[in-house]
Amino acid sequence: MEVAKIHAENAIRQKNQSLNFLRMSARIDATASRVQSAVTTKKVSKSMEGVVKGMSAAMKSMNLEKISTLMDNFEKQFEDLDVQTSVMEGAMSQTTATNIPQDSVDVLMRQAADEAGLELN
Repeated sequence: MEVAKIHAENAIRQKNQSLNFLRMSARIDATASRVQSAVTTKKVSKSMEGVVKGMSAAMKSMNLEKISTLMDNFEKQFEDLDVQTSVMEGAMSQTTATNIPQDSVDVLMRQAADEAGLELN
């Protein structure tokens, strides 16, 4: 009986350690996504800075073709930013969520409860 108790304690300890590693992994993934988002935002900001400078020069010369090209570039930068933002938000939601399917968790919990003679609510 004592040996079984020691094995059970070790199993519980290892399971808890495994869960802690999964939590840490999710936190690291979320942090990596935030860093990537910051890098992307910085790149877009730098690109936008160049477009604004170009717009300023084009406005001074009043070259309509150049102004139109710069405005198209400006709009493209905003579209790129929107796409990158939505991708990063999607990645963030996936990394902070549990990667284990909920139905698998429910089945395992019901099985363990049945074996232990417990009732889940």
